[in-house]
Amino acid sequence: MVRVLHHLQATRYCIKLPLLTHFFPSPSLCPCLPLVTRVQKERFSSLEAYDAVKDAFIITPALLDRCGAKSSMRILHPLPRVNEIAPEVDADPRAAYFRQMKHGLHVRMALLAAVLGRV
Repeated sequence: MVRVLHHLQATRYCIKLPLLTHFFPSPSLCPCLPLVTRVQKERFSSLEAYDAVKDAFIITPALLDRCGAKSSMRILHPLPRVNEIAPEVDADPRAAYFRQMKHGLHVRMALLAAVLGRV
């Protein structure tokens, strides 16, 4: 796991997210942020625990600026989003989640066509 985290930090396409540093034993091991996903409600034992953290991890334009996100970085997300990416980020050229969704649709269509023997 540590080796993977160091590799993620070494890539030039991601940023370090200071909010996550308390989840890792050392701030130097804090992963970069190449992919965003929602806080999964179904993983919590109580609604109170979920409510306590659900809005703690929101990507905003201010956060990207504060973290020094490079212009070559891309923000990915599996969609649909709940509240983890502010709608203002959609206009940022680094936001690639709508392109990601579009390409994923075409890949799934091609796989279905291959499985059905239509390719």
